[in-house]
Amino acid sequence: MIRSIIKGIAGLAAVIIVLATAAGAYAGNLAYNEFREAPWDQILGIRNNSRHVAPIRVMEKERGWEAVRVNAPDGTILRGTYIASASHSHKTVILLHGLYQNRSMCLGYVPIYQNLGYNILLPDLQHQGESEGRAIQMGWKDRIDVLQWMNIANEIFGDSTQMVVHGISMGGATTMMVSGEKQQPYVKCFVEDCGYTSVWDEFSHELKSSFRR
Repeated sequence: MIRSIIKGIAGLAAVIIVLATAAGAYAGNLAYNEFREAPWDQILGIRNNSRHVAPIRVMEKERGWEAVRVNAPDGTILRGTYIASASHSHKTVILLHGLYQNRSMCLGYVPIYQNLGYNILLPDLQHQGESEGRAIQMGWKDRIDVLQWMNIANEIFGDSTQMVVHGISMGGATTMMVSGEKQQPYVKCFVEDCGYTSVWDEFSHELKSSFRR
């Protein structure tokens, strides 16, 4: 009798633990989605240039750069620009833009890498520029998309590619997230330019700065 009661209590406790875990995971996922999709540019007063793609579109037209489109692993349509080296080089760089920006942000780096003889690929990260997506991913989900862009760049520019991934601001953080994944032999270097330490640090700092009395 006592043994049966103990078994019943243990079973009930196990059910409660499972339900509590599931409820916590569900609530956590809802909270994450709410956080991710919040209009942080408005909340923090950040200038949002994510859809201002006129500069890159003008350069594509004037210089014959090619607009490219791919599908992310989850089906999201991603867009970018690739610029072939005049020297037919196998060196390739992927330039990643920052938060609330688009590939136009990286135009200042283009002549630097052109002078070094690089092919250049400029992707728009999710929900920025001309890429689709439900929300800005802050680099974490973008890392999977960038890995796909890297494979595509290798196919575009040749099998003997020597590749650099260079990210600025949120693109820098994305670059570091990409670097933690298994890499192909053609990946030679990562350049992390002013990336953030964590999403928590980034937004807690901005919130304190914005609402300080």
